[in-house]
Amino acid sequence: TMFLAGRRIIMDALYSKLSTIDHFEDIMAEIINTAARRFENKCYMTPKEKHMLLKVVAFGLFLIDGPSTKSKRDKKGPTSLLLKMNDRNISIQRFDRLFKTLPVVPLYGDMHINVYQCPRDQRFTSYELDPGKWTCVSKDVIKVSTTQFNIVNKLEIMRQEYQKITAELMNINGSYKNQYNISEGEGVTQNTSAPQFTEVFELAKTGLHFLCECSATLMELYVWKLSNPRDKRELEVQLKNTLLNEETDGPVEEKDFDIAHYERATKYNYSPEEKSAFVEVISIIKSTAALMKRMEVIFSEGIARCVHLEVQDFVQRRLRDLLRFSVKKEKSPTRLCVDTTA
Repeated sequence: TMFLAGRRIIMDALYSKLSTIDHFEDIMAEIINTAARRFENKCYMTPKEKHMLLKVVAFGLFLIDGPSTKSKRDKKGPTSLLLKMNDRNISIQRFDRLFKTLPVVPLYGDMHINVYQCPRDQRFTSYELDPGKWTCVSKDVIKVSTTQFNIVNKLEIMRQEYQKITAELMNINGSYKNQYNISEGEGVTQNTSAPQFTEVFELAKTGLHFLCECSATLMELYVWKLSNPRDKRELEVQLKNTLLNEETDGPVEEKDFDIAHYERATKYNYSPEEKSAFVEVISIIKSTAALMKRMEVIFSEGIARCVHLEVQDFVQRRLRDLLRFSVKKEKSPTRLCVDTTA
């Protein structure tokens, strides 16, 4: 029966089951706020993690504020849990701003989801009762996002960041190899101090974030083009003009331009400047990744040492008194932590 069911059967079934649980919206609000906070603070390392956080926000809001079902006995009409929780546990304005920041996210392959249209397409009760709360649904968002996804404008910033990161990577690579005689396949000597490992750790994190942002920029531009294909009439006029310019000698034959939707979204939807910028960003990603790959020995050693130092600092300083007290009282440290945080 699931195979023959409608496209929303899983979402609607989950929504109806959760609606019967008391105070489920408080747990969902905590999950949504955590995902939004991680998205705003850029707590991710891959484009997949970045887009997953926004999908969690959109789907979580649907579970709290799904389609309104008016009961015959309910004379007041449908009510919205999201509007009740607004400015208390959840801020609609905050999520409205997030959906404007990244209106379209990829799902799988050529599939994508327009998160900025979720309040309208998924029939949020808050949108039906108060559409003014969700300004991301307006058509002006498309005009703003067209400028936002312009990779040509971002290219200069990427070049500067690439030059800066490349210089730092080459500096660290040269200094460590000269100072500690690191060769291929060998680790760093034990004399390296903690501050130097912290510098390596921060540089590795910066490089991974840079690769993530560059890759995410390409993926987001691609799905934005898929969701906003070229206008068919405008494209036909352009192709006819191009044909007229090419066939200057002799009569011009009338041609029927049968252009598929996918071609209007991909083949004819990129300007020459965007194609050139696309290729350049790919080269930046590949060169940065290759340089970081050559420094894998230094990075792996620095990350491992930093993690070890952080764990030791947490255990030896922050947990020291708690561990001593648990030994003195003959209690389990885990149980004592639960009792103190309760």
